[in-house]
Amino acid sequence: QKEPAEVEKILANIRSGSLDVPVVAVLVPVIPAEGEATFTPPAYLESPGSSTPALVPSAIFTKNEPRVREALQWALKTGHTVHIDVQCDIREVEGGWDALEEMLTSMTISKDVKELHGKIVVSNILPPPDDLALPIVKLLTHPSYRNYQSHAAALSLFGNVWVNLLPPAWGAPVPSASQKERNEWKRRLKMYISPVVEAFGFQRIIFGSSPSLASQAGDW
Repeated sequence: QKEPAEVEKILANIRSGSLDVPVVAVLVPVIPAEGEATFTPPAYLESPGSSTPALVPSAIFTKNEPRVREALQWALKTGHTVHIDVQCDIREVEGGWDALEEMLTSMTISKDVKELHGKIVVSNILPPPDDLALPIVKLLTHPSYRNYQSHAAALSLFGNVWVNLLPPAWGAPVPSASQKERNEWKRRLKMYISPVVEAFGFQRIIFGSSPSLASQAGDW
């Protein structure tokens, strides 16, 4: 995670027009890597409406931390779309799903619901980390998958939450088109995508192509 001065330098480079590709929006840290215990909005996020390209405040989620909640709620109230980067295996961390839902609840609580203008994008839960050694037949009835289904439905009840669909990062080389394991990967992906499509609908799923460098979005 970069410090404010580094972020400002990168933004200046983007705004100078020196890049060969158009940039519509940029993920920026809402909390500096090193900072005080209390949240202070970074200068580059203080005027959301006037920024070109659009800035999307991003925070890493490992647990339900007050400072992260405060920062993201501030960003929502100022009209930003915010990004939550889930950086823990929520299947393995005890209460991981519950902690994420608790944070979303506390972020979206407001005396005046109209104050919360922004949207929330959650990454790295679709698909979740997976144990490829567990056969699909057993995965269907495994507690981790049942848990995934119920919590995907619970997350969809937050009306301003979107989910980011990324290529799988399962700690193994992506099978080539000629390998039989490739079809197994596709079947696993369908198992994880189906409950989310049912709960969120296609309208609240954002299709992405990072951070996995091992495969391309078009492969799936």
